[in-house]
Amino acid sequence: MSHSDHPGTQLAAKLIDSLKNALGLSELAFEEGCCALKVNDIAINMQLEENEERIVFSAYLAELPQTADSILLEQLLIGNLYWQAGATICLEPRTRSLLMLDMHVLQGMAPERLKDELQKFAVSVDECRKNLQTYERQPAHRKRHLQRAG
Repeated sequence: MSHSDHPGTQLAAKLIDSLKNALGLSELAFEEGCCALKVNDIAINMQLEENEERIVFSAYLAELPQTADSILLEQLLIGNLYWQAGATICLEPRTRSLLMLDMHVLQGMAPERLKDELQKFAVSVDECRKNLQTYERQPAHRKRHLQRAG
């Protein structure tokens, strides 16, 4: 079975075509299983995992500071509780990049749901970035207070 004949690839192509039309984009297609777009000024990569018939969204959040303390690391781990309801946060160790990932099964997914999930993901990325920026602006004594209060 060729790459383009795989059921996951065909389903993803139909969903992406519908998404392209719904978002009013002139071009959007998978190239070698990947495509990228901006939603609310947030760059989102979409990776097709055709054998599992699923699509994975990913977005860059920030670079993990060299001075990251236990408070920040604890907050990032708490953020991973969202995996049950959607996205998760991970660290790419080579670059120290914090990424948000979200996975969706393609089977039975309506084009409108893909659009909604993509928009929810963009909102989650934006909220997480804002939380990271707020944390970075806090003085050290305030960060310790946040840890005790949480």
